[in-house]
Amino acid sequence: MTNPRTNFDTRLREERQFPSVDALKAQIAEDCRQARDFLEGLDT
Repeated sequence: MTNPRTNFDTRLREERQFPSVDALKAQIAEDCRQARDFLEGLDT
């Protein structure tokens, strides 16, 4: 079995603190959307 390698070379945003759990949840949802959009744009 081969172990796949992953390199992260694109950052969605810088680390930051959030004023509330709800603000963090909203940012996580936005991060997921941006990551999906990025991955869908890659040539496979």
